[in-house]
Amino acid sequence: MRQALGLRDVEVFAIPRGLLRDTQSALQAAGSESNECFVLWTGQRSKRGEIQVRSIYVPRQVATTHERGLSITVDGAELQRLNVEWLHRGEQLVAQVHSHPTAPFHSPTDDRYAIVTIEGGLSIVAPLFGFCAMQDLRSCAIFRLWDGEWGWVPPRDA
Repeated sequence: MRQALGLRDVEVFAIPRGLLRDTQSALQAAGSESNECFVLWTGQRSKRGEIQVRSIYVPRQVATTHERGLSITVDGAELQRLNVEWLHRGEQLVAQVHSHPTAPFHSPTDDRYAIVTIEGGLSIVAPLFGFCAMQDLRSCAIFRLWDGEWGWVPPRDA
């Protein structure tokens, strides 16, 4: 039954402040070179309805500038490598965090090429390449995957 639910039953994603700081540092490091960046969060269920984020990963990625803006790509081999590592650690991918150079929003590209595909998973978009207040994620745009569609999570629910 849990597999069918994915993460739909999760109401709390507990993120240690240190992992949030490490996430922001990775976003800012790429942003200082005018690049977007992906950071992936994995975790374990700590109790019913709660995920404890345990690890962050900055996958090998390629940043690209093109006529429509910026993008980042993580290839299949890297995703496979990470999935094997997460399996051995007893963790699962629960969220993707990435940066935008301006306002935080979920673009059609973000929708179409999301790394997180599990129902109830999170996609967090940080503005200004992560050079923003991220201690409570309220400056970010947060989206949750419901029935195959990314829906916005209001800041009061962050």
